[in-house]
Amino acid sequence: MIQYKTIAIPQETIAQKSIFPVRTVPYVSETVIIPSNMGVPLTGSLYTPEQPNDRLCIINSATSVRRGFYKGAAEFLRQKGFTVLTYDRQGNGDTALALASEKGTSIPDTDIDITRWGTDDFEGALKWGKSIFPDKQIVTLGHSLGGVIIPQAESSATLVKRAVTVATGAPEPLVGALLRTYITSISPLTGAAPTNNFLGAETPTLVSLEMATFLGQKKFMASDLKLLAKMNEFRAPTLAISPAGDPLSTQNTIKEFHSHWGGKNRVWHIKPTSQLVGGVRIKPGIIGHVGFFNNPNTPHFLGRVASFLLGKIK
Repeated sequence: MIQYKTIAIPQETIAQKSIFPVRTVPYVSETVIIPSNMGVPLTGSLYTPEQPNDRLCIINSATSVRRGFYKGAAEFLRQKGFTVLTYDRQGNGDTALALASEKGTSIPDTDIDITRWGTDDFEGALKWGKSIFPDKQIVTLGHSLGGVIIPQAESSATLVKRAVTVATGAPEPLVGALLRTYITSISPLTGAAPTNNFLGAETPTLVSLEMATFLGQKKFMASDLKLLAKMNEFRAPTLAISPAGDPLSTQNTIKEFHSHWGGKNRVWHIKPTSQLVGGVRIKPGIIGHVGFFNNPNTPHFLGRVASFLLGKIK
């Protein structure tokens, strides 16, 4: 039987100037060590609410984005009663640092690919969540590539009850071509795409090269037949969010990609113009690929996410 290790860490405080309407007093999150499906230790953060509902929300981060980027979103959902888990996948963040410390290298393992992030890492997170919180319904929030890996996990079809994806699609053609050229030129030379200054962590080589392949296709992820089959098996209701002004994930590719998912899904395109969100009139402006999580209107966006994950929005 796998033993799960929890490490207590000091209290953390969200700054008072944060865009999130959170408490100004300290709150506590726990650092947890989660075994992947193959037993690789993944570093995560667990946010536990004072008045919990029956949902465990697992956040799947974008490519090479460390879990700390989603701290504000996790705290917002925590205050709504969700138990929230964020984690760093193999090759990213504290998981990569811990493994590098053991192996004496800072370069991500060259056998890490997108499929492994889903079938090994997210699958491990799902099993861990169900074992620790057997009475909770598991829901998930995936950002960019974090949305792609949701249906890849073997247990997703049975354990995930609702899902939200944010900016899970393909870029505009010119942007995609530039990214593809950059990736194919740099990754083979360095062993990883040097994205840590922009995204917060390095990207494993195989992940970079897979992304380059997908960027060269007319339809996002269309060549991955196994993924297409997994998407068809995934029947949980899904809300696919398309942020305004995102050159890395267009509205049409988001619609096309989610059309392969087997369950009922809907696309919410957040326009830059004035609109009602959760009963409040806002003007989001240009949001971009990561702005959903740090826009002045993010609390309104996440309020809708929370309502969907609770089943209040069908």
